[in-house]
Amino acid sequence: MEPHATPTRRDPRPLSAQQLQARAHARRRLAAMRARAKRIRRAVAALTAALLCSVFLFLYVQLASGHDPALSAKAKRSATSKSLTANTSTARARAKAAAQRAKAREAAARRAAAQREASEAQTAASASSGEGSTSGGSSSGGSSSRAAGSAASEESSSQRASSSESRATSEGSSSGESSVSPVTTSQS
Repeated sequence: MEPHATPTRRDPRPLSAQQLQARAHARRRLAAMRARAKRIRRAVAALTAALLCSVFLFLYVQLASGHDPALSAKAKRSATSKSLTANTSTARARAKAAAQRAKAREAAARRAAAQREASEAQTAASASSGEGSTSGGSSSGGSSSRAAGSAASEESSSQRASSSESRATSEGSSSGESSVSPVTTSQS
């Protein structure tokens, strides 16, 4: 017996030809509907299998050719972190260069102040030596003041040289150079 067959009623009356024809027509329509449902199910299953295979094949080819999206995302993240690290190190280098420039400016200001003091001392020494020579002081006092004046002039000339070096250094570092040349001073 067919599993989807409808049970027939046992009528005591015999069926007419028209009723038999209507029942045959209903069975044909039922069989057509079942065939159509089977066809739709098969089409959906085939379409799903084809889509799954095509996606799998696409991913397989991408991975086999070396275009792994997970690896490229990791590479982007590492490139981003490298650029952030480079930006951080660049900022640190800039801050360090700015600190060095500030130190160089302070040192130049100190040298300039020392140079002014030395030139004032030299002026005072030359004024006192001028008074000693005009007053007819002893020769030993005049020579000692000349020695002090020459020592002060040597000191001020060495300070001028070091301050010009520090100005050149501070100008070079303010123009964007990050390297600072060492400043050497000679002491007398």
